[in-house]
Amino acid sequence: MTRAEMIDALCRSVSPFGVVNDLRGECLEDRGQSYFLYRARINAFGRTGLLTPPLSGFGFSGDKDDAVLKALCEALERFCGVNFEPRIRHRGPWSDVAPNAVDPRQCLGYLDEQYRIPGFSLAPFDPEADHDWVEAMDPVSKSTLWMHLDLALMSMTSKVSKTSSVGMAIHSDAGLAAESAVLELIERDHLALAFWYGAPCRSLPKDNLPLSLHPHLESMVQAGYELHCLGLNFGLDVPVVLWLAFRADGLPHLLKGASANRRGVDAQSKAFEEMFRSFLHYRRHPFEVSSNAQGAMKNLVHYQTPDVAKRLGFLIDQTSRADPPELGGDFQGDLFTHLMRKGFPTYLVDMSHSVIGAFGLTCIRAISPSLVKTPLGSEPWQLASPRLRAYRGARDEALAAHPELHFFS
Repeated sequence: MTRAEMIDALCRSVSPFGVVNDLRGECLEDRGQSYFLYRARINAFGRTGLLTPPLSGFGFSGDKDDAVLKALCEALERFCGVNFEPRIRHRGPWSDVAPNAVDPRQCLGYLDEQYRIPGFSLAPFDPEADHDWVEAMDPVSKSTLWMHLDLALMSMTSKVSKTSSVGMAIHSDAGLAAESAVLELIERDHLALAFWYGAPCRSLPKDNLPLSLHPHLESMVQAGYELHCLGLNFGLDVPVVLWLAFRADGLPHLLKGASANRRGVDAQSKAFEEMFRSFLHYRRHPFEVSSNAQGAMKNLVHYQTPDVAKRLGFLIDQTSRADPPELGGDFQGDLFTHLMRKGFPTYLVDMSHSVIGAFGLTCIRAISPSLVKTPLGSEPWQLASPRLRAYRGARDEALAAHPELHFFS
């Protein structure tokens, strides 16, 4: 199936009662250049019924067809995430699948006292009870093993660890889907560590952006934003970049974008484009601070205050700390072998729903027991995680007592 044929087939599949029930977009302009932003909404049912607010996929590009394709594919990716139908499944206790399985106790990382928090919805893993297990693959050895179903879900429907949609990607090439998934996993791990530990990030030159993006950078400065381009490196040596935009006068007070990529310049560009997409959207559509905001929007609203630069200043302030590590250099080689050698083995689960097969797409989730997951909203952090403990600091002690919304969920 060609790219044009895939776009045509995906667009024709949009219907009120289809997987994607709505597709709409608009043209946004800056400095004489046109960009297209599309949103595709899906009909999604989780374990507890219809998910509200409805899940959406977004596509942003200077090419209209590319924006449409990105929106539809991201929507289908999210549909696969909440409508997982594993081909191989086993129900039974831990003894049925050990030792050829990933031990869930390595992945959850909650302290005993966290489970005793009033209203805490999760429970410790019980090896004697029956659990659902699905097939996963070790991308280094190419062997298969068992993974707890909820570790594959890792979403709002999970009963063991509620996290944002980390480490999942969809593509017509399964290998590229797997690589994109693990890069997203690395990005979210680094953002969580920076927020939790309160580690300052290394400031990067803003003029490393491609020349075509420099005028858009100037547009944001003229709109009153103070811009920061930050490099993160928590021992994995893969380029991760975070852009932050603060302004005290006028909503939105905070815009952000992040990306992990093999090449540092690509991570910087993609992170900026994610932030710039929001800038263009909210320049046309007023930002509304709603007390009923859900999911990631709830977290974004939480930081829409004139003093947001001070609230998140710990990510930038280096006055009383040693310089943060350099941004990881351009990465060559196999990512999965690299992570295994670093002590972070990563596994893959094919999340592909039957409905995406007709479009020649594959949806892959990457799962690493040792990397840090990004919690949903104010869900307590996985405080027993050895990786978090390695960066233990005063900030994590404070947040342990008074959890705060992760600014990037």
